Amino acid sequence: MKKENFSPRVMAEVALLSAFAVVLDLLQSAICRFFPLWPNGGSIGIAMVPIFILAYRRGTICGLLGGFIVGLLDMLDGVDISPLATNGWMVFASILLDYVLAWTLVGCSGIMGSFVRNAKSKKEMWLYASLGVVIGGGLRFISHFLSGMYMWEKGTEVLHIALDVPKYAYSLLYNGSYLLPCIIICAVVVSLLLCYQPKLLVNNENLLITKEAQDEKKN
Repeated sequence: MKKENFSPRVMAEVALLSAFAVVLDLLQSAICRFFPLWPNGGSIGIAMVPIFILAYRRGTICGLLGGFIVGLLDMLDGVDISPLATNGWMVFASILLDYVLAWTLVGCSGIMGSFVRNAKSKKEMWLYASLGVVIGGGLRFISHFLSGMYMWEKGTEVLHIALDVPKYAYSLLYNGSYLLPCIIICAVVVSLLLCYQPKLLVNNENLLITKEAQDEKKN
């Protein structure tokens, strides 16, 4: 990792984008509380987008750091711990998997950052950026899924309806019901940003002028 990646300017970006992600998460959580679909936490929105931007602009380590910060700050709004957490280890596991680790893993989208920066066309940029969203969002889903596997028992209740399903199936359906829409929405937003504001996702010094842009200049 280059030394300049730890410069004050980059750290300021980490702080600002992490704070923006927290604000978006608080807003979408407040809105989704009107819908009793996720009694153990969960919401649909674009809160992961600032972490994707950070990861693409500054690399995986900065993305992981930003996600870690969001996970910690997210707990300030309250920690949704399942009533099945009957001991300290279960509470610790829930906090680790549902907050700290889940958000940190979103920063793994930075794995695709160099591909996005060096793409030779807008289509390639969109493809690599969308794949990064799937990677980051998918890893977050796995963390929540493992938490559900550890916490929830076979029998559970949703909207006062008793469900007798295996805990892996319930965890899969519960977490997938809000994270899958989140991943799709975030992929759309990132794609729109790449189309209209590519410099927002790729820092200026590394932004590749595509062949299409060069042709436009000639005309």
